[in-house]
Amino acid sequence: MEKLYYRINELSEILSMGKSTIWGLMKEGKFPQSIKISQGVTAWKSEDILKWVDEQSTKKMDS
Repeated sequence: MEKLYYRINELSEILSMGKSTIWGLMKEGKFPQSIKISQGVTAWKSEDILKWVDEQSTKKMDS
């Protein structure tokens, strides 16, 4: 089964980015918005993360 959501620890490891960097980029509107799954549980949709990664690689290729 395909993973549908990622938690902050997973994203930090997968993207090789610090948690504070992810939160900061999200607040600046440069990273997908998280969703609240339940009280105390925040996650990101995998489709949003994959799209963001694709956009980042496209930006680097255009530079």
